[in-house]
Amino acid sequence: MYLWRKTGRDTVVTNFIWKLQRKYMSRSKRERKIMTFAFVGMIGTYYGWMILT
Repeated sequence: MYLWRKTGRDTVVTNFIWKLQRKYMSRSKRERKIMTFAFVGMIGTYYGWMILT
């Protein structure tokens, strides 16, 4: 966090997160739910695979 403030990258990162959140929230509730389940499923699959191997 200190490095971002020092180099001025905090605004770049903040703007990116804000734009990403706007895109996510502009979708319908059903699409957001599907995206969330897909994301959580991918993370669960990844960690499940890492535990098994």
